[in-house]
Amino acid sequence: MEDVTLISVVQSSPSPPTLDAFLGYYLDVIGIRDFVIIVQGTDPAPVKDAVARALGPDCRYEFHDWTEPFDDRSKIELINYYKMQARTEFTLVVDADEFVTANLPALHSTHASADFIQMRLVDRIGPYGRLIPLSSCTDWKTLFDDSFPAKVSDHFGSDACKYALTRRNVLLLPGQHGIQNWDQLLVGGPGGDIPLYHFKWVEGVVELLEHRLVTLDANANSAWYGEMARQYVHLKKYGGFRPDLLSDGKIV
Repeated sequence: MEDVTLISVVQSSPSPPTLDAFLGYYLDVIGIRDFVIIVQGTDPAPVKDAVARALGPDCRYEFHDWTEPFDDRSKIELINYYKMQARTEFTLVVDADEFVTANLPALHSTHASADFIQMRLVDRIGPYGRLIPLSSCTDWKTLFDDSFPAKVSDHFGSDACKYALTRRNVLLLPGQHGIQNWDQLLVGGPGGDIPLYHFKWVEGVVELLEHRLVTLDANANSAWYGEMARQYVHLKKYGGFRPDLLSDGKIV
């Protein structure tokens, strides 16, 4: 997809456990060749090295080193800045654990006049609610083969609406859950039935949540801090998502 720029904020410590699968998926499966990676943390070098290795010389990519403490307002300001500066007319804003499985080139072509396409976050979990196992060779196909869709976001009261694919002049709200400049937009795309698969519930997520709860400012990140705290307590208690939502490995 030569006409779409992918923009993602990636934490440097701990690095997202799905980073390699994420980059491989959007490069090889979706065909994106233009990336902006905002690396948040005090040591961006390991993430930048991993991105350079994964994308190779045939892609255009740039980095922004975000060394200040994380907060939601700064994150969306950086995202919107790079959206407005994008070399392409459309941008795809996704986290390193979010995978669009729809045929994006066809979707983009069919709704070329739309300013945005609304998607719905769908969590993936392991059999019987267990965390999805990871290894150094885990790729995007393994992630899907070893997981099932579930409404984890609904359980924690999260907003599942996502505006991932938008024109570069569309300014997003925190979490990509809304749009700032509705009054300037002309055309919306299809409704929110396009899944955006979320691989948060993988091995390593407990450490990731613990790190965020220790390092984040609860006041500056009030919208998400309470949600993360509830997720962390739940994971520590059950070792995964609520197993009573599953029966014989299938979603009830």
